[in-house]
Amino acid sequence: MSKKDRASLLSGSLKSSMASESTAVDDRFRAAEEALARSGGNLMAASPTAGTAPVATRQPGEPSERAAGAGWVEAEIDLVEDNPENSRDSYPEDEISELAELIRQQGQLEPAHAMPHPSEPGRWILLSGHKRKRALIRAAVRVIKLIPTDYVAGMERYKLSLAYNTHSRETAYDNARSWSKLLEAGYVRTYDELADQLAISKSLLSKTLAFNKLPETVLAKVREHPRKFGPAAGQLLSQIAQHADEDKLMSLVEGVLEDRVTVRQLEAEAARAGQPKKARKPKVNSRQYRIHEGEAEIGILKDWDHGRVLLEVNLQDPKRRLALLDVLKRELHIDLG
Repeated sequence: MSKKDRASLLSGSLKSSMASESTAVDDRFRAAEEALARSGGNLMAASPTAGTAPVATRQPGEPSERAAGAGWVEAEIDLVEDNPENSRDSYPEDEISELAELIRQQGQLEPAHAMPHPSEPGRWILLSGHKRKRALIRAAVRVIKLIPTDYVAGMERYKLSLAYNTHSRETAYDNARSWSKLLEAGYVRTYDELADQLAISKSLLSKTLAFNKLPETVLAKVREHPRKFGPAAGQLLSQIAQHADEDKLMSLVEGVLEDRVTVRQLEAEAARAGQPKKARKPKVNSRQYRIHEGEAEIGILKDWDHGRVLLEVNLQDPKRRLALLDVLKRELHIDLG
């Protein structure tokens, strides 16, 4: 696949991480939907792997509403696995609950896309519909409608998942999690290679992957409302995390969620966090002795480990005062000549 085709395929996912989406992006996704309809749900036009039986696919011109026997099948939901290369990682609770209620009222209106498992007959791997699957389980529905597609794996499966997820744009957090899985699985070896495969800049890739440097407790909070955090926020939070404790970091994340903390404020916090702290002076122990005459306190003597000595005393008797001064002069070698 050419770099131009990859850019077209992935633009929707990446644009969700930016400030706005253009009309041109929506036009390209409508074109992608039409291509999916013409290809039977197989945008990559990949062939089944050896030993995998061909499956029914969507025919050109078929309406999106399907009846039994007209292009979709039903499967037990326990036999349907999530896509290990799924382009989404976050499914906020409010979205699942809302869709589950709609399913209780109207049933599953749109089939999901799935491919047969390559080594376990009867099992499926989802390409689209991961949120639908979760909502069906929440609604206590034990079967799921599937549109079968040909089997693909690895990087191509990620790209196909990305193409199907046109109803809900991926967030920067989703991209960070799925891109790191592609690297960990060895589908690409370097950042440069991954950026080329995704048709994005290495700078955007680096900013996005910075989410993965955050503590898991903080990531769990981000996952609740991932659309609040773009690539810049992820990078800034990861910079702050290098110097701030987890409580401070969590406070900033909650501030973003509540619209109290902006990206500009995160920039200022990251700048402060990156400044070297002044070295603390070593602690010096001291001792203090109070001087008494009878019941009255007439002075104080203090000394410190680094050598300082302080004597303050009030001697009313001139002879005693002069005697003390003579002792100090001799000990300190003071010659008043």
